[in-house]
Amino acid sequence: MLLHTIKGPTSYAMLKTVDGRVCNTFREACQKLGLLDDDEHWIKAMSETMMTSSPDQIRNLFAIILTTCNPSNSRFLWDKFRESISENILARLRRNNVTYDIQFSSELLYKVLIILESKCMSVCSKTLSQLGLQSTERNLDINNNADLLREKNYNTAELGKFVESTVDG
Repeated sequence: MLLHTIKGPTSYAMLKTVDGRVCNTFREACQKLGLLDDDEHWIKAMSETMMTSSPDQIRNLFAIILTTCNPSNSRFLWDKFRESISENILARLRRNNVTYDIQFSSELLYKVLIILESKCMSVCSKTLSQLGLQSTERNLDINNNADLLREKNYNTAELGKFVESTVDG
């Protein structure tokens, strides 16, 4: 789209330059030039869902929008709906820690990003950074990795008998 809009570009930097400022990505340049649709329909869908759905369902919709709908500004959508997406996590923390006045914090939102990234990884095998959001830096959570648990779900006694029968024979 940029090649059709910008006349006579001689470099990639020139393609990403809008109003004298070099954008970080081609996508950002397209957005600033108004070449991409806005996310108004995704905002409307999320707003409608917030009225009737649980935070987990809102998170699921958000993950679907991120992974399959290619929103033009994922970060804006996250900033707009992050508290609604996180409400049940905050409520659970408040319930478990009644002596503290727990509010939304960067740590809480980071936990939600981890949950969201897991959902996105299961849908399309992409990290949040590949989908336009801050990625989470975390180690593989072995206890929550469904693929790993499924692979390790075998009968060790039966395998031991099989090994004994093949080694002895």
